[in-house]
Amino acid sequence: MDRLRVAQVLPQLKVGGAERHVLLLLEHLGRHGLRVDLITLKAGVGEMEARAAAAADGRLDLGFRWRRAPTCLARLRRYLKERRIQVLHGHLPLADLMGRVAGLAAGVPVLVTTEHGKHLWKRAPYRWLERRLARRTAMRFCVSEDIARLRVEREGASPSRLRVLPNFVDPEGLALDAAQRARRRRELGWGEDEVVVLTVGRLVAAKDQAALVRAYTTAARPPSCRPSPERPGPWPQPAA
Repeated sequence: MDRLRVAQVLPQLKVGGAERHVLLLLEHLGRHGLRVDLITLKAGVGEMEARAAAAADGRLDLGFRWRRAPTCLARLRRYLKERRIQVLHGHLPLADLMGRVAGLAAGVPVLVTTEHGKHLWKRAPYRWLERRLARRTAMRFCVSEDIARLRVEREGASPSRLRVLPNFVDPEGLALDAAQRARRRRELGWGEDEVVVLTVGRLVAAKDQAALVRAYTTAARPPSCRPSPERPGPWPQPAA
């Protein structure tokens, strides 16, 4: 029996939640008997590209430039037809848009997309195009309830074609045994009886990590709040 042929379409493999989500999909869907191709608008960073190369059945980098957009779209359509893709899964606005348009032109039977962000920048012409594409899209997966609500309110999306599906996290390699946990606490200066709250995300304004810090200050019995010395950037300070 021929394996189901799926194409994941993404702007670029780089550090980010959506990108890591796609990489995990590549690695896990293949293990479950699917043939998964990865298509990006631009080449990504080395380590992630190496993992993708090991997991993907097919790989296409469009080398996208705006002046070459029609050529890239035609090349994408041709690739989808040659690879006989049955399911196209788009991620993030431009790649998702190009993927679905090319998928329709190539006769891909099933189009789906994951909505990774609110994307409040979308203007009326873009939302108009989204509404037309939505009619031919089997399902739009939203990583949070508020994103799904915005798609209904701002784009008129049909709730029946929206599903809330939080980002997938692979627990392998994250779990620590008792000895490892104790050693890590000692390394970071945390006592055995201290409650540790972990937040994972880029320290940028859009993630609003400072809101977490403010939440500690408004709690009835706020725990001691101190960043790990291995933080990958400046610790956000709550507003005065």
